[in-house]
Amino acid sequence: MLRYQFVSGLHYEQTETAAHRRNALMKPTVIVQLAIPHLRSRRGRVINVSGGGAVTAMAGWSANCVSKAGISHLTAVLAEEESEITALGASDR
Repeated sequence: MLRYQFVSGLHYEQTETAAHRRNALMKPTVIVQLAIPHLRSRRGRVINVSGGGAVTAMAGWSANCVSKAGISHLTAVLAEEESEITALGASDR
């Protein structure tokens, strides 16, 4: 049985959205966290390339927009918190 949730008029299937967030937001976050010691020691770089969903709301693309914006903010926060790591984000918009 599918469980649906309504949030601000959005209709989506919870398990699909959770899987998308896990793959598009949480996995890259964990990879960056695990790499921080190595990146610090080598003054490494994190470069995240994102789509327009990070900055533009698109109907029917809520999970994608949320995860892209999350990666964009992860990159910005990493740049603020880790002075020995270069963190850059790019978007097509």
